[in-house]
Amino acid sequence: MLKFDKLGNEKKAALLVKIAAVVFILFVAFHGFRMILGKDISLKYESEIDLVVTRVEREKSFLTLNDSIGIHSGTPLLKEISKMGVLQNMKMLDTDSYAKFKMDFGQLVKPYRIVKESNTDTLVVYQATDTLYFELLTD
Repeated sequence: MLKFDKLGNEKKAALLVKIAAVVFILFVAFHGFRMILGKDISLKYESEIDLVVTRVEREKSFLTLNDSIGIHSGTPLLKEISKMGVLQNMKMLDTDSYAKFKMDFGQLVKPYRIVKESNTDTLVVYQATDTLYFELLTD
């Protein structure tokens, strides 16, 4: 076995470059295969859904609903809401802020039903006794 500390500086540098190149190639290949094999689950303008959401996974600002639909967590509510029943199910930091509370999709508490017709940018969410309207964020 070749001892690393007995190699010359040029040989050490060449060996480190080769190791770095192999690691880089493996990294690119792994992520390339992941992108090719990965399924795009993001909700599109053309999509039509009617889904009762019971499981939500968050990865950065992207929500995966029931392992089937993906949506941006910052999808905005179309209207300001005040003293709606849905707020009582939410974790509020300041309970006096009901008057102009700006809600986004990532703050919903499951379970809820989400409905979207094809070729619209409006998401209708039924939660508790409320009907909420969100604007789909598209590319």
